[in-house]
Amino acid sequence: MAKKHTSTSTAPSRVFQKQSNLMHDLHKLLMGKSFKYIGWREGGEYDNPLDNGALNTSEWTTIEHCHFFHTIDSRGTVQSRCTPINGHFHDISIVEAGTADSPPVYKVGPAKKEVLKKVNGKLRKTIIEVPYDGHTHEMEYLRSEILKPRSISAEAAQSASLFMTNSNMKEPEPVTGILG
Repeated sequence: MAKKHTSTSTAPSRVFQKQSNLMHDLHKLLMGKSFKYIGWREGGEYDNPLDNGALNTSEWTTIEHCHFFHTIDSRGTVQSRCTPINGHFHDISIVEAGTADSPPVYKVGPAKKEVLKKVNGKLRKTIIEVPYDGHTHEMEYLRSEILKPRSISAEAAQSASLFMTNSNMKEPEPVTGILG
C-alpha cells in the first residue's frame, strides 16, 4: 500500500540559481608576414625557407595575414590562443589586467603549430614553434560584449531524450567478401 503524501501548511519557497554574465572581448592581430611553402616536393615544407639569409623564392613565398582573438569561446571558456591561419597560431598572454572601463593589454607570442609526435609508441599532439618563422603581431582591440552562458532549452532536452529512448539502432550486418 502506497504512503499518502502529507502537505505542510507552508509551501516551500523557490531557490533560483544565480545567473552569470560573461565578458567577451574581441581583438584583431594586425597584418603580419609568414612563410608559405609553394613547392611540389613531399616533405619540402619542413626545409629551411632561407638560403644564406635570403628567401628561397622557387619553393617559398611570404603571405600577409591577420588573426582574431576572442577572450572566451561560446561555452565561456577562457582562451589563450588566437584563431589559426596559414597552419599556425599564437599564444596570447595578459600583460596588464583590464578594468571595468578598459580591456586587458595582451602580448602575442611567436608562431606555433600542432604536430603529431610518437611518444611511447603512440601518436600525440604536441605544440612546437614554427621553425624559421618567429613572427609576432601587434594587437588591436575591436569590441566587448556581455554574453549569457549557453543553456539547453527544455524542448531540445526533451527531443534528445526521446530520440535516445526510441532509437533502436541495430548493429550493422556483416558484409560478405570482406575480411575483418
